[in-house]
Amino acid sequence: MIEKRRRDRINNSLNELRRLVPAAFEKQGSAKLEKAEILQMTVDHLTMLHAKGKCQTERQTDTSHGSKGLTNQQHVNDEFIVS
Repeated sequence: MIEKRRRDRINNSLNELRRLVPAAFEKQGSAKLEKAEILQMTVDHLTMLHAKGKCQTERQTDTSHGSKGLTNQQHVNDEFIVS
């Protein structure tokens, strides 16, 4: 009984991740995603968001020192496009 509840919680969380992560949500209709794929897409998405947020923070800091912030933002847009 305890094991079934644990598996149900895992599956419910994976379904929620599938719904929240854009790449997983888009791929959902074409084929059933494996749990490992959902987790990998989540890691990739969070890494992209983290990098984007980090560059935006640098951009805000750099704008007071010149136009370097725009270059950082362009780099983020070129490198982390979610398809």
